[in-house]
Amino acid sequence: MQRVTMRNMVFYAHHGAHPQEQELGQRFYVDVELWGDYSAAMRTDDLHEAVNYVEVYSEIKRVVEGRNFKLLEALGGAVADALLARFASVRRTRVVVRKPGALVPGPIDHVEFEATKER
Repeated sequence: MQRVTMRNMVFYAHHGAHPQEQELGQRFYVDVELWGDYSAAMRTDDLHEAVNYVEVYSEIKRVVEGRNFKLLEALGGAVADALLARFASVRRTRVVVRKPGALVPGPIDHVEFEATKER
C-alpha cells in the first residue's frame, strides 16, 4: 500500500459545544492520510488511477463546512467515513482535526483529535 497525505487544510466552521462557538465560528485545520494501492498510478502517470486531490479537498470541505458538530470526535469520524465512502481506492484513512480556538481556561496552541478507519 501507498499513502497520499494532505496537511494543514484550513476551513472556517461553527463546531463546538458552547453556543458562542456555534454562533461565531472559527478556523479548523485538517490533515488526512489516504492509504491504498496506487501502483497503477505510479506505472501509468494517469490521474484516473490516482486519488484526485481536488476531489478529496472538496469532500472534506463539504463535511467540515456543511454541518455543525459539537465534538471534534464526531467531526473527525464524519470526515473519515465520507472519504472511505466516496473514494473506492482508499483502503485506510487517518484524519486529524485541530481546533486552535478551543475554550479552555488557559494558554493552549490547539486541541487535536485523530481517527483512523479502514475498510
